[in-house]
Amino acid sequence: MEVTLPYVVAPSMFHDLYVDLFGGDQDLEAYKLTQGRDNTSLVVGRALWALSRKVKADPELTMLISEADATHVKRMLSHSEKHSEFIADIEEFLGKYGMRSDTVIEMSDPSWVEEPKTAIELLKNYLSDSAVDPDIHWREMTNEREKLVSASRRTNHKLVAGPAGAAPASESVPEGGKEVRRSWRDRRSVRYLVSGI
Repeated sequence: MEVTLPYVVAPSMFHDLYVDLFGGDQDLEAYKLTQGRDNTSLVVGRALWALSRKVKADPELTMLISEADATHVKRMLSHSEKHSEFIADIEEFLGKYGMRSDTVIEMSDPSWVEEPKTAIELLKNYLSDSAVDPDIHWREMTNEREKLVSASRRTNHKLVAGPAGAAPASESVPEGGKEVRRSWRDRRSVRYLVSGI
């Protein structure tokens, strides 16, 4: 929980900050300002997409995986010498990324290494004819974020000035005989992620 709490709470705090500064949040713009950042989930998605392209090159393997129950795919193919390369590839994938699970905070849920069903289901989805390279969606989200950031910089002077009545962005304040540098951004810690926009 100590590991997951910051990233679970931070988006909500950032949203609160956005509302504080700009007086509303139309179309969830606060969340869109943070989307499209590279992260481990994207790295995992790219690796799984690359694996799906290798599978797609083998029509027989594609059909076997697509039609089989995800729970049984790994065990079913582990007895086939013909598909030993795929088993090696999925084992390598699980070795790198298999400590993930289906939930973000429940430590008792099995990881993908222990129960690879979710990883296989994601692979099966990538094998469908309608599947799209996840990087395409990531680039779309990144472009949308950059447009919103540019618009915010042009129209929202508060990003620089800070909230009404706040001290300047950085000032020296005497405290206990010592000179302590303070910033209005300090007061809300994670909430002032906006200073990085």
